Order: sequence, then structure tokens, then C-alpha cells
Amino acid sequence: MTAQPNSMSTTLEPAFLRTLILVTSFRGDDMDRACAFLLLLAMKLGQIDAGMMPAEICGESKTMAGCAVASLLTQKLLEPIGRVRSSSPLANGRKVSLLSIPANRMATARTWLAQRGYTTETAQLEMNIAV
Repeated sequence: MTAQPNSMSTTLEPAFLRTLILVTSFRGDDMDRACAFLLLLAMKLGQIDAGMMPAEICGESKTMAGCAVASLLTQKLLEPIGRVRSSSPLANGRKVSLLSIPANRMATARTWLAQRGYTTETAQLEMNIAV
């Protein structure tokens, strides 16, 4: 995944897009949970990176966090706003995109969450477990 924070555009490589489609098709519930976590975290903190997603959300998948970020980027529910060292110790200080929910997409993000059953109560539960 290549992100250009200055232009706010993101280009996903065809091989990664294929992975994203396969994960969404065969692990849709896991993907929704990962996307929901990222949106909830972004709503709570304002700025996030994929390394903030705990293993409890990703499960055994090594690509779930990246796929969830890519999915939310393509839906324009997250946007890259810069580059930072990953917050995950597993990334060994690798630079990743710093992300936030665009102000004009906050209502859309809330609707996305509500359509998947993430109410205020479940959102608080998810955040207490993970953060």
C-alpha cells in the first residue's frame, strides 16, 4: 500500500487488492470487527495507525490490520494524514500511515458502525477490551 499524505490519495497494488477481496469474502466477520475497531479507535483518539490493533482483534491473521486499513481507505472512512513509526513493537520501528476519519465522513463512519450492530454499548465494550 502506498500513501501520499500531501495529496491525500492512496494507491493499492493489484496483488494487495486481491488479498483484500479474499479476506473480505472469506473472513467477512473478522474484517468487519477489525474495521469497526479501527473506526472506534479513530473516533476516540483522533489519529491512529494500524499497529494499534491488538492481537485479540486480528486473531491469527498477519494481514488483517493492513486489510482493514486498506478497506477503510478505499471506502474513504479513513484518510492518511502523515507517516509515523508504527506503534506495534512487531513492526521494528517501520514507518506506517497515520490515519484519521475525515471530518466530512464522521456521520458515514457512525452509520457504517450502526449497520453492523456496533451501538454505543458494544463500542464501549470493544474499546475497554482492546485499549
